[in-house]
Formats: sequence, C-alpha cells, structure tokens
Amino acid sequence: MAVSMALWTIAVFFAANRGYASWSGRLRDKEGWDVVTFDRTEVLGDERNTVGPRSALYVIVEFGDYQCPFCRSAEREKARFLDSTRGMVRIVFRQLPLVSIHNRAMKAAIASEAASEQGKFVPMHRLLMSSDLDTVSLTKDARAASLDLERVSRSASGSARKNVINDLAAAKTLGVSGTPTFFLVTPDREVRRFDSFSHLSQFVSRELGIAPPGDVDSPSGNCGPQNNRCGP
Repeated sequence: MAVSMALWTIAVFFAANRGYASWSGRLRDKEGWDVVTFDRTEVLGDERNTVGPRSALYVIVEFGDYQCPFCRSAEREKARFLDSTRGMVRIVFRQLPLVSIHNRAMKAAIASEAASEQGKFVPMHRLLMSSDLDTVSLTKDARAASLDLERVSRSASGSARKNVINDLAAAKTLGVSGTPTFFLVTPDREVRRFDSFSHLSQFVSRELGIAPPGDVDSPSGNCGPQNNRCGP
C-alpha cells in the first residue's frame, strides 16, 4: 500500500510540473469544470497572433482551422465576448490546419502567418474566416489586407510555414486533434481546456462578474481527423 501511494505521488508530481497532456488524471473544481494539468508555456507559444490588450487578465488560446465551419461560427461569439469584457480578455490564435479533411486549410494558415509577419494578422484573419480560400481568394484577401505580395510569397515557403508547423507540433504535444479547441490561462496562471467557446465564455463571465454573452445562432461542434469529418 505504501509503495502504491508513493508511486501515485510521484506520478502526480511529474504531471503537475511537466504538464503532460497525456496524463489521464482529471479533476473537477467546486463548480464542476474539468481541470487538467497543461504546460502553460506550451499552450501560449510565442503569442504572436493576438487580439486584445497584452495587459488582459485572462488569455484565451484557440487552436483553429480556417476551413473549419465551427471555427468560423465561433468568430461571432468571440467578437461579442471581447467587446463585453472591455479589455480584460485577449485571444491568442494558433494554427491547426486539418489537412486530412480540409484541403485548403494549410495554405490559409500559411497566408495568415505571412500576414502576421507584416503586422496584419487581425485584418487577414477576419478575411480568411469568410473566404473561399482558393488561390484567387487568398490573393484577393492579401490585397484587401494591404499585404506586400512579394513578401508573402517569400515567407510562404520559409518562416510562415515554419510557424504553422511549430503550432501543429504544439497541438500534438497538448493532445489537441480537433478544431476549435480552446485553452484559458487565468490570472493565477492556471490552464483550463474547453472544447466549446460558449462554456468558456460563461466561465470567464462569472469570474469577471459580468453578464454572459447572449445566445448566438451558430452551430456547435468540432472538426477532427478521428472520423475524417466535421460534426456535433
């Protein structure tokens, strides 16, 4: 019995301090929300693609895919929620193009990163979330975001692609395989995972003492490679 307890203590210690996403321990806090140990640094990455003030108390990290219909529908919820929190929340977007089911997602992710390198992530991100994402549309979006097309072309095969690959590697480390997937970094540096933005926004609204955002007429679901489809 003593040996078993010792082994359990060691396992919990390493999970808590190294943030193994594969750790099977799952706890629930007093409000019933799932709490799993994740590596805060791994979740945040370099925070290069950010919407909202750096001084925000709460940081939402989204792993998303520009061709995912549920990522697109969540954009409306995110915009309304950010407005309601008045600078107390910011969102970090990380790339997770699901190339096995979305044949235009990788090029869109690279275009997003190329725009980020020119300081135009936000306008390009918004354009991509409603774009057809074919070659003609991507070029049109880049022009609409006032990007230098020659720089886009150069970075597409270099630094922009590398940033996408780095995000894909982080997603794998964190056990993320579907989109959208959200993490929340709280002021006390705790990291929580949510597969629904509505659940996340309700939690943060209660923490901030503000009214939760109203219902948005958008489908709820997830895209993932497990069954090569998008669905509820």
